[in-house]
Amino acid sequence: MKLTHCFTHIIIILAFLLASCSPPPTQPPAVMDVEQAVNVVPTIVGRPASTAVVLPEDPVNTPVVKVNTPIPQPTDVLALFGTPLPERSETIGINNYNNLKRIGQWGRGSIQGVAFAPDGKYFIAISELGWTIYTMDALEMPPQWVAYEEPILFDKFYFSSDGTMVKFYWSTYNSSKTWIRSFPSAEIQNNADGVSWVEPNGGTTFDEATAKSADGLKLFKSYVYVNPENMMEEKSVREMFDRNNQLLYSLRDDAPYVTYSDRNGPEGCDLSVFSPCGNALMPLPTTPVKTLFSANGRTFAALYAPTDLYLGLMKAFSYIRMYDTATGDLLGSLGGFTKPIQDFDYSPDGGLLVVGFVDGSIVLWDIANAKSVYGSRI
Repeated sequence: MKLTHCFTHIIIILAFLLASCSPPPTQPPAVMDVEQAVNVVPTIVGRPASTAVVLPEDPVNTPVVKVNTPIPQPTDVLALFGTPLPERSETIGINNYNNLKRIGQWGRGSIQGVAFAPDGKYFIAISELGWTIYTMDALEMPPQWVAYEEPILFDKFYFSSDGTMVKFYWSTYNSSKTWIRSFPSAEIQNNADGVSWVEPNGGTTFDEATAKSADGLKLFKSYVYVNPENMMEEKSVREMFDRNNQLLYSLRDDAPYVTYSDRNGPEGCDLSVFSPCGNALMPLPTTPVKTLFSANGRTFAALYAPTDLYLGLMKAFSYIRMYDTATGDLLGSLGGFTKPIQDFDYSPDGGLLVVGFVDGSIVLWDIANAKSVYGSRI
């Protein structure tokens, strides 16, 4: 009798533990985005607004869905890395339905970075398997995919000043390696003596990110401050200095925090990420991990992410903010927790940003007019 009673108690305890570490049966509330997320809306370019698009019936005979396509706008073109878009006159039907579904899928590696060519005629999106070339004068045409002979692992990449080569850089704690390929053919180059490279003036270490304007008159610094008294408070510090290292201003906009509930499951069941003090429940600030000045020096842009999180998880909470260099005023933002950003770059004239998102979509952002001119509708 006692054994039966004890066994019953054990069953009840085990059931309680399983229930406490299991996701709640109801849908969790949506996490509010810290920034205005980009809404990527694929549309069929050229179709009249009154025309209904009929999707084919699947093998289980689900009802046919009719969707009224809005009038196409210049920013309705969905730019996915390495994925050719359908023809302007192509109609969704049973013969191409499966193929069109792949437009939203990779198959060519995750996007690792984006960059403008030095002359501004092209911008590229790069993965470990190859790069995709977008021609600025022919953005309505599908981009060109160029594959490498074998995959490349890299941390950074840079164009040569004349735009004929691309250098890849990869490093670990005790070694580093570089690869050089010609542009646009991606052929391996073994000799790059005397070649100058378009590398940003600044960089990122474990605890600090810096960037210097092209004229050398301004230096931006950012880091995460940890309160030494209790090790329970972190703050993103973002400051602009002049050429004599005199503080000009600190950025006045708040840097959002990533909380435990943003990145983990039920409390106490997934302690995968810890703060420096070992308290996994402490909010972590987002802070610039990459900053670039425009060539004309009028604006600068920063890619924010929580540096205390593992590299793969950082990408889930990344966004860009743009600022006026003279005053530090916030000009705009892109991305957010529901639409994280992988990388960005300025156009040579400083008027556009090319932005590559974690999901593979790409946007050309007009800074002065605060709108996308290619990519997804915002």
